[in-house]
Formats: sequence, C-alpha cells, structure tokens
Amino acid sequence: MRAFVLRMFVSAICLYFILQSTNDTVFYTISAVVLGVAGGPIIDFLLKHAGEPFLLFKVVWATIKGDRIRISCGYLIRIEANGYYLSVRGSHFNKYIAPGGVYKLYDLNILSKFGLTLDKELKGTPDGDMRLRFQGPLFNFFLFPFLAWFYTKKGREVPPWREFSEELLETNYLPTEKFSKPNFELYKPGLRSLSYSKKHSTYELLIHDVFVLKCNLEQKEILSSLQNTRVADNFCWQTATSIKLRGRDSDIDVSNGTNLEKLL
Repeated sequence: MRAFVLRMFVSAICLYFILQSTNDTVFYTISAVVLGVAGGPIIDFLLKHAGEPFLLFKVVWATIKGDRIRISCGYLIRIEANGYYLSVRGSHFNKYIAPGGVYKLYDLNILSKFGLTLDKELKGTPDGDMRLRFQGPLFNFFLFPFLAWFYTKKGREVPPWREFSEELLETNYLPTEKFSKPNFELYKPGLRSLSYSKKHSTYELLIHDVFVLKCNLEQKEILSSLQNTRVADNFCWQTATSIKLRGRDSDIDVSNGTNLEKLL
C-alpha cells in the first residue's frame, strides 16, 4: 500500500513539472505515467533502506525551494567495558564525543556520477572527506542512487581503522602492540532522516554508522585498568547515565557533544 501511494505521489510530481513546460495533454499524461512507473526503483529503495517513507517528499520539497542537499557520511566507534563507554575530547571544541570521524571517498569519479561536489564550507576540511553537496537542486534526486552506491561499500573507506589509530594508538592511550589488529563489527547502520540544518542553511542527510570494538580477554583487561582514572587528559569513561545527562553522573561532571548518545 505504501509503495502504491508513493508511486502515485511521484506521478503527481512529474505531472506538475511537465504541466509547467507543455500544453500537449496527451504528451504530459503519458510522460507522467511513465515517469511515475520509472520511480518504482526509487520507491523500492526507500522501503528497503531509508526507514522513512517521506524521504522522497522532503527531497522534492528541498528541490522546489532551490536547496542543494548536503550529505555527511561518518562513523562512530563503540568501545565498552564493564558498563563504561570510552569518549574522546573533540579536536575542534572542548567537549567529549564518540571516537570516530568522517568516511574518506577514494573514488572521486563518484562525484561527477551523482552530481556531487566536496563541501569545503567548513574551514580545514581534509580532502576526500565525505562531506558532500549536490551541484544544483535538480541533482538532489541523485540522492537515491548515491545511497544505493554507498551501501555497496565500494570506492570509499569502510572499516574504522584510520580514526581508531589516530585517536587511540598514535596518542598512546591504547598500546599499539595489543590493538594493532582490532576487530570491528557493525553495531547499527546510521541512515538518518533528512532535515533542515540551520548551520548549513540547507537540507542535510547525516549518516553515522556505529561500529563496536570486539575485544579479546587481554584487551578487556587493558580497558578495565584504564577505567581506574575515568577522566584523563583527552579521554573519559562514561556510564550510560552520564551520556544521557550530557556528561554528569555521581562521579564526573564534564561537557559532552551530542553524538555520544548514538553509542547506546
């Protein structure tokens, strides 16, 4: 039923835009029906992956408004032992956040294929970070094939080894010899709903995959020993309570960023 309703919606949108450009009744009627049926793969993708049937509606609305949709693709690393979760101090602000970062795009041909450009709005954004914008409003509809490509895991960074190494091994917080071959497992995929971002003045889709670090017995013992000091330099071990209360529980009082809650 949802697929039928969404297909009718696509047909209606197609009909609206074609009506603006032609007075040929037969032409625009046939075109709207054909385009509506062709929207089937988009609908099927929505129902299978997006988890939000109104994603298409929002894409259409953003396009009508003339917005270029922004996409940010990243990952978080869930490191837990004895009911405590490891957080790190953010490099750009004085708050504790989940370990992780932005996925790297390896195949830059993807940009031209889906009408995207690297978003350099934020100062200091490294080359290849998957902070992207569509080149124009009409390219917004490439969001769906882009997401289909994203889930193939081709041409982009997949395991969270790079940020794990930079944040926890190169800083000597975890011993490299014991964590040189970490075992990560996808804890929960992170497709989020499309919403308007006041910060970027456009609609934005955030994808934050959450990976869990699977530890052996020796690694768990190392993590447990580090918890003797809950707050140490740029690292903090937090309970589910302190995460929910943005950094406060019976033992600590720190300032948290918002992404820590995604670990729970």
